[in-house]
Amino acid sequence: MKLSQQPFRNIVRGWTCIRFKTSPPSSRAVLVGSAIHALKWLPEAAEFIKRHTTELEQLPRLIYFFCATLREDTAEHHREVLAYLNPVRAILEPLEIGLFAGRLDASRLPLLERMLVKAVKGD
Repeated sequence: MKLSQQPFRNIVRGWTCIRFKTSPPSSRAVLVGSAIHALKWLPEAAEFIKRHTTELEQLPRLIYFFCATLREDTAEHHREVLAYLNPVRAILEPLEIGLFAGRLDASRLPLLERMLVKAVKGD
């Protein structure tokens, strides 16, 4: 059953944000998300799923991620970024997946990665 078909679909109260350092809170559903970096989920998000698979399997779950590739909303980009989720889906299959366009803040990257971004963008 999809999360949108659950009786709690519009309930946002009681929302708890965790930083992948604790167990999932007692909930009726869970949303787990990550940015995409270097073509994969952030390591702490993937580790959270691995560490809490048993608990997460008991709940309706939505997995989502942000990826700068989705700034161009094409079927090809959707296929490409969905493949980034394959390692996570091998551990825990979500009931639904959310894809969101992200942004790349090159100023927050290490020097070598900033140089690569600059070279690709042609700036």
